[in-house]
Amino acid sequence: MTSIIKYFKAFPLILITFLQFNSYSQNDYLIKKYSQLVFRESPYATYKGAISLSMEKAKTMRHYAFKYDTNNQLIEIQHKLGDLPYTAYGMEQNLMFPCSKVKFEKLANEIHVSFFDHNNLRIEVNGGIYTAKYKLQDDASPKTLTFYDKQGKIKENNHGISNYEWLTNDSVVIEKRYNLEKELMPLRPNFLFFETHLTYDKSGYVKRMDNYGKNGVLENNESGVATDEIFYNEDGIFVGWKVYDSNGNKVTGNLPNVHHGKNIVDGYGNTIIDEYFNTEGKQMMNYQGLAKTINSFDAFSNVIEQKRFTIDGWNQSAPIFKLLYDQSQRLKEIGAFDIKGKRTTFPQQEVAFFRMQYYNESGYLKEQAFYDKNEQLLNIAALGGGARVIHNYKGAKRIRSKIYDAKGVLLQTVER
Repeated sequence: MTSIIKYFKAFPLILITFLQFNSYSQNDYLIKKYSQLVFRESPYATYKGAISLSMEKAKTMRHYAFKYDTNNQLIEIQHKLGDLPYTAYGMEQNLMFPCSKVKFEKLANEIHVSFFDHNNLRIEVNGGIYTAKYKLQDDASPKTLTFYDKQGKIKENNHGISNYEWLTNDSVVIEKRYNLEKELMPLRPNFLFFETHLTYDKSGYVKRMDNYGKNGVLENNESGVATDEIFYNEDGIFVGWKVYDSNGNKVTGNLPNVHHGKNIVDGYGNTIIDEYFNTEGKQMMNYQGLAKTINSFDAFSNVIEQKRFTIDGWNQSAPIFKLLYDQSQRLKEIGAFDIKGKRTTFPQQEVAFFRMQYYNESGYLKEQAFYDKNEQLLNIAALGGGARVIHNYKGAKRIRSKIYDAKGVLLQTVER
C-alpha cells in the first residue's frame, strides 16, 4: 500500500487526511497508528511505524499505536487489538517488540526505556531486562545503551549482551556489543557479526551491515558472510536480504544459509510468502529444507495457516500449521495437518497440536497442554514426561509452573 498522501495542493484535503490518520487525546498527545514496525536489527535505530492506519481501521485489527508529546517526542508505543492492549504469544511474538507497551522517558542526555504488559504492569523482558538506558551524543543520536535488572544492576539480555557502544561516521554507524566480562559479542547468537558497521539510508532504514569481526577488519564470519544487504518496499516494510563475502562476491551463509531471502507482503505488511534463492537467482532450500513458506492471515492480521514447500512442492515432512484464536484473539491452538487436512505430527515429534488457556481476569497464560493425533494428552520428553503445564502469577510475574502427566499426576513444581 503506497503512501496515502503524495502531494495535495488543496488545503481542505490535507486537513481531512491528517485528521483521519492522526488523533490528539484529551491531554494533547498525538497518536499515530501503524500496521507494522519498520525493521530494526539494531537498537541504535529509532522505532518507526510502517503503513498508517485510520483510527476507524485500527479498531478492527492488530496494530501499533505511537504516542507523542506536544514537543513531538515519542513517549510510548503500544501493541493493540482494536482499542485493547494486546500481548503476543508463540509464533506471533516480535523479536523487535517483546511486550505490550514500551515507554520512553527523555532526560537531559539520556533516554530510559521501560516495558509493560497488557495490564499496564511493568515487566522484565528479553531475559530479565527491566530498564534500558541510552546515553546520547550532542546531536541526540545514541552513544551507548546499557541494560539493567529490577535491582538496578547491569544485566545481560538473552543474547548475552549487557551494553552497546556506537560511533558515527556520516551514514555509517559502528556498533560494538559487550557482555559483563567486556567481551565483544555477536549481533545475535546465530548471527555472527561482531563489530558491525551499519549503513542507513535517508529514511533511517538500515540497508547494509558489514562484519568487522574482532579486529576491526572487514572479514567473513564462520559461514563465509561479511556483508548483509537489506531491502524494503515503498512503505518501509522489510522485503528481503542478500549476503556477500568480504570481496563482494555472492555467497550463501548466515541462517537460514541462503544467498537471497525474499518476502512478499500484503497491503498491511504481513509476510504472505517467504522464498529463498542461491547465488544464481534460482530457488534453493534453506537449512531446514524449505524453499518457500506461505502464510494466511485473518481480518485481525493473525496468522491462521502456514504451508511449507521444498523445491519440488509441498514438503511431506513439514506439516501444515493451523492456528486458532479465542474470542479475545489470543492464540489458543497450533496444530499440524497433512495435505488432506488430517491431523499429523510436528517434525520429529509425536505432538499433533498444543492448546493454551488464559486467566479470564488477567489474560495471562494459564495452561499449555500437548496432544497426539487422537486428541489425547501426550507426555513429552521436553516436559520431563509431562503433558500439561499450569502457571501461577504474582502481579505480572510468573512465580510458579506445575507440570502434570497425561493422567493428572503432578510431576514437578518449578519455582521462579
